[in-house]
Parts: sequence; structure tokens; C-alpha cells
Amino acid sequence: MNESKIKYNITTTREEERIIYNLKNIDKEYVIYYDETNNIRKFWFKDETGLNIPIEDLTKNFVLGGLFHKKNNINFNIKDLKNKLRLQKSIKEVKLEHIAKGDFLSCLKSKRLEIFLDWLESSNLNIHYMSLNIVYWSLVDIIDSIIDEQVRSISFELKTILYEIVKINLECFLQILYDFDYPNVKKDYAKNFLSELSSFIQKYQVELLEKYPTYNRDLISIIISYIERANTNDLNFIMDEQDHVLIDGFFHFYLKPLGLFKNSQHIFDEEYDVEKEFDKYELYDEENLWNNFEFRNSKDDDIIQFSDVIVGLLGKMYDYINNLDYSELDNIRSNLYEIQTKNFSTLSRLLHRSEIESGAFAHTVQGLAEREKFYTILEQFH
Repeated sequence: MNESKIKYNITTTREEERIIYNLKNIDKEYVIYYDETNNIRKFWFKDETGLNIPIEDLTKNFVLGGLFHKKNNINFNIKDLKNKLRLQKSIKEVKLEHIAKGDFLSCLKSKRLEIFLDWLESSNLNIHYMSLNIVYWSLVDIIDSIIDEQVRSISFELKTILYEIVKINLECFLQILYDFDYPNVKKDYAKNFLSELSSFIQKYQVELLEKYPTYNRDLISIIISYIERANTNDLNFIMDEQDHVLIDGFFHFYLKPLGLFKNSQHIFDEEYDVEKEFDKYELYDEENLWNNFEFRNSKDDDIIQFSDVIVGLLGKMYDYINNLDYSELDNIRSNLYEIQTKNFSTLSRLLHRSEIESGAFAHTVQGLAEREKFYTILEQFH
């Protein structure tokens, strides 16, 4: 072993996750291609004036994903797709902007997107993705720091409640986080931080319940109760961290699929920062050295290029969904043009096809309410 590298077992939680999430087919051999969108590298307060990204961009999920196929089962012809798309000969590397432009609904109007999605559905290539809501991910440590085993089984519900309340007045809540150096709350100020947190929740709980009448008031009471009795000396996940750094990177999400699909080949788009992180590790499957991944220049790999198209589209889709109010969900299909409906339907079937293959190919890190929105919308287009 190279002593200068970190020895990391990629399969530490594999069996546990297989059982908890009932993950199918993770032992099969696939060839999995990756690209990304909305990778902000790091999420932090640059100073008292705000974050390192505009607040309007906080609805843009980080998406890591692309296309995959079963090993030794190549039933697709990229050259045929390129001929159908009739792209300009000067294009050396296909990206989403060459297929469709604008926001998600604008992209759905694209004839080229229709050609691409139809071709994808007729092939044996499938979509895989991990979608991360950065605000939600920044807040979950608060709940994990205050609850105990008695309510661990409803932790996702509690995290969702906190996230949805925070969204009501995000700027105000971000100011609280900044004032207390979150996620590095100092012990001397922990009591004050928890008091501010409790006051914020109580102030906006009525508005939350008006917006989501199906929410359980008892869940809000549970959060407040745990805040009030939390051990201010031991807020595990929001102490002894770095001041004002909400997310210090996304590398964990690059490692995760390697362990779940340990028998597969993983092909990433060349990305200097990601490669630099991988260089710090020596990967193992138990005690066996594991290195079934590589980086390729996307200009030399058509499937990585079309992975960019899919990941870019999914990034826009999540931004669209994250900005939708529940009151708008029932009218989506009726307000679309025929080609938009067709493309949304094809995309919905492709996402469903991947999830049937394995839930591990459709991984989201977001609140339960947004997940419900996502599936409610997709159901309209099956």
C-alpha cells in the first residue's frame, strides 16, 4: 500500500444499504458513464453579506450522473444518433446547449431533444443520477445533532419539516447560521443558537401548516422539544467544524456508486479537482485493491458527451421542480405544448426504467416533500 494515501473501503455500508433501500442488481456488471452539473465545489459564507453563490441559485441541485449499459451488451449506434440530430460539423464535443437551450420547459420544446430521447428509449442505454439539494444537505446535521434513537425512525420527516420552514424566510435563517459560525457553533453560544432556532421555527410554523395542511403539527412540536433539551456541549455534527463552510465538497458522492456497483466499470469525464481528490485515496473492496474506474477526455468519448446532455437536462428539471408550488402541480400537463408533453413523457419513462433496474441508479438527497413533488409530476407523464 502507498503509505501516503488514505486506505478507503468502498463497500463499508454496501450490504446495509442494499437491505435498507431494497437495492436490486447492484452485483451485476455495468459500464457507467458520469458527468455533472451545478458543481459549486464548495458552499460557504464568503462574508457577512452572503454566500459564495447567488441566493436565486440555491434551487439548483448538484447532479452527478449520465448513461450506463450492461457490460458486453452494446445495442446502440451513436453515429446513427448523430446523423439524426444533424449537428453542425464544427461541433467537436456535444453538450446540452447543442440539443436544447433555455430553462427546463424551453428545453422540452426542442425537436433535437425529442430525437435524442426517442433514440435513448429505443437503445439499451439507461439514465443514472444522484441529485443533491444543497440547502437541504446543509441543514440535516442540525436534526442529527439534537435527536436521539427514540425518533431516529422519523428523522427524514423532521429534516423535511425544518427544511420547509427554513425556505419560508431563507435569508433570515442564513443570517442566523452566519451569526453563529455554523456549522461550527461554539459551546459558549450553543444555547443562544438553539434559542434562535426554536424562535424561528415557532414564528413560521403557522405559515408552514397553511402552505402544507397535511403536515403533522406534532412533528414541529417534536423538533422544538428536542431543541429545548439538546445537550449544548455535544451538538455532534455542528461543532468542531470549519466556520461558515456549509458543504466542503461533493467527493463523497463520487465514491458512493463505486462501492454500490463494485463489479462495474466507472468512467468519469476528466475533471481536475475530482481527479486530485481520487489521488488522495487507495480504494479497496474489503482487503482487495479496487481500481475499476478511469477518467476520459469527453471530446474522445461520445457517451460521456451525451451524459452531459442528460445530466444538464436533469439539473434544469430539478431547478424547475424545486421552484414549483404544490398548488401548481395539477395543471402542469394541461399548460404544455404537444412536443413538451411528449418529451416529458419519454424522459419520465426513461427515469422509471432506470429505477426498475435498480433504485441505486436514481438517488436523491432532498426533503420528502420535494421527492413527493418529483414523483407526483412524473406520474402525470407515464
